[in-house]
Amino acid sequence: KQTLDDMQMKFLMNKDMIYRHFQCVRGSPQYWHKRLKDLFTMTRQLGFPTFFLTLSCADLRWKEFVDTFVRHTGGTIKESCIFE
Repeated sequence: KQTLDDMQMKFLMNKDMIYRHFQCVRGSPQYWHKRLKDLFTMTRQLGFPTFFLTLSCADLRWKEFVDTFVRHTGGTIKESCIFE
């Protein structure tokens, strides 16, 4: 039987062993903290990104975004087609 008394629990918490156990559980605070540390490591080794793009489901509903994207790629699009 594995029962933890108060002393054992404090020891595990002080040594960060309980915290590390949940690093593999996706969505837990420990998981995201580990991902954050990984991101800091990447920026330290590779440098800061020169291009960062975040998208949402509504991107094709933004007329300005669609206009800019189409002009950048060299295409043409009718304005009536943007919001269909």
